[in-house]
Amino acid sequence: MNHIRGHSALDILLMNIASYVATMSLNAMYEEIARKFMNVKTLQELNELIVTVVKHTGIGDRQKKGFLNSACGISKIGMWRAPGSLVEEHKSDPRHILINSANSVYTIWL
Repeated sequence: MNHIRGHSALDILLMNIASYVATMSLNAMYEEIARKFMNVKTLQELNELIVTVVKHTGIGDRQKKGFLNSACGISKIGMWRAPGSLVEEHKSDPRHILINSANSVYTIWL
């Protein structure tokens, strides 16, 4: 049985479907920026990174700063990294929380 820091897999259920798009998106960024996304520990840190992307999108220099030029890719990375942060933040919660990561972004190319 898998254990997460003293909790059995029956205590915490994490469902995280990391898509190929998230991996490709990380690979398309500057290595330093991708590392920041990979090393987030809290949702606050993740939110701050995504807010930075949005800020640089408004300025128009998102790619020059090393961020991905894809809102879909950034959202996939966020949905990929968020569940791990949630598990860390709630690992001592006695309620047996189910964390299910799902990204609602769907694009149709005409």
